[in-house]
Amino acid sequence: MLWDLQNFMVDSVLRKVDMMSMAVGLEVRVPLLDRRVVEKSLQISWREKVTPRQTKAFIRRLFATELPAGVLAGATGHARMTCGAR
Repeated sequence: MLWDLQNFMVDSVLRKVDMMSMAVGLEVRVPLLDRRVVEKSLQISWREKVTPRQTKAFIRRLFATELPAGVLAGATGHARMTCGAR
C-alpha cells in the first residue's frame, strides 16, 4: 500500500479517479491525499471510519461541532459526465 501511495497514485491515477468518482458523488480529491492526512488515516481502524449505515463516519464525528447538521447528513450531488454522444 505504501508503494501505491508514493508512486502509483501520484500524478498517474488522480485525475482519472477524480473524474470517475465525481460521477457517483464520491469525494477522493487531492486534499484528502495530503501526506499527513494519509498517514493519520492509516492509523485509524476501518471500523472507526465507516459504519454499516454511514460512510465518512470518522470525518462526520470530527466535524460535528464545526459544520451544520444538514451538511453532515446531506448526500453528495451526482455530477453528470458526457462523452460527447448525443
